[in-house]
Amino acid sequence: MKNLIAWWTRNPVAANLLMLGILIAGFLGFTRMEREVFPVVKVHQATVDISWRGASAQDVEEQVIARVEEALEDLDSVYRIYATAYEGFASIRVATYPYVEIKN
Repeated sequence: MKNLIAWWTRNPVAANLLMLGILIAGFLGFTRMEREVFPVVKVHQATVDISWRGASAQDVEEQVIARVEEALEDLDSVYRIYATAYEGFASIRVATYPYVEIKN
């Protein structure tokens, strides 16, 4: 390893040519890279946030989350349901299989 580093220090022209080659390759790669202002991204999950002021976390879980989970468990495209109950708030994340399209 020391011999390789010593060779580059003894040959500054070679080091500068290597640096120039890397910069040109980077510039050419950047100019040929596909860029979009609004790229298309496929999302395989949806989040549902529900607020219920004054309700306890247990009430939110029993009255809101349980009903949403029951409604979603019959869908074939649902992979997993993540639900969290807070005091006055419920957060439910629904993950789908990759081939499923979720529309806004």
